[in-house]
Amino acid sequence: LIASASGNVEESVHLLDQVLKFEPENVNALVAKATALRRAGRLDGAVECLDRAIALKPDHGGALLSRGRIFEDRGLLDAALDTYDRLVELGPTDTDAWVAQGNVLVKMGRPEDALRSYKGALKISPDDEDLRARVGGLDSARVQHDQLIRELLQIKGIGPARAKALQDTGFVTQDDFRKATEDDLLKVHGITRKVAADILAHFRGQVALDAK
Repeated sequence: LIASASGNVEESVHLLDQVLKFEPENVNALVAKATALRRAGRLDGAVECLDRAIALKPDHGGALLSRGRIFEDRGLLDAALDTYDRLVELGPTDTDAWVAQGNVLVKMGRPEDALRSYKGALKISPDDEDLRARVGGLDSARVQHDQLIRELLQIKGIGPARAKALQDTGFVTQDDFRKATEDDLLKVHGITRKVAADILAHFRGQVALDAK
């Protein structure tokens, strides 16, 4: 463990292999080896160790958390979320589990679900300032999102489907619309030139009102 933490990864793996030679079912040694292999960028080997550890001890929180993070490293967000979901089920009072779940949900573009995860963590650790900041940031983003949707629905020709299509294409703030051109908006499914012109008139008109 000291060798791994000091960056002597190969030495660490060698020593842990010696432990596992005599104790092949030593779960902590398997998890420690996975950590060392992950530090070395040897992710396949790390996952193999973690899978062996979880097979021996399905409720090992450290092994599940590490496996989820490796999936995140690889961009396998669905697999990471499945792992974190399991971790939360096994340890509903584990702050790290809720936070890990929330983090991957943010990466997946699911802020509402992420907010629920962070609030779950905050119930366990109410004095955690970092968690408070994450919850506050997502709450603020949700308010802005709801306000933008209401504004879009005021524009003739914009219904829920077109509003969603605009947001899915990357138009998520008033500034995004103010900086857009008609051609940018026409790339969005269902947006006609007339609707694009009305959108620009609406949001650019707000700039003039704000200036007054």
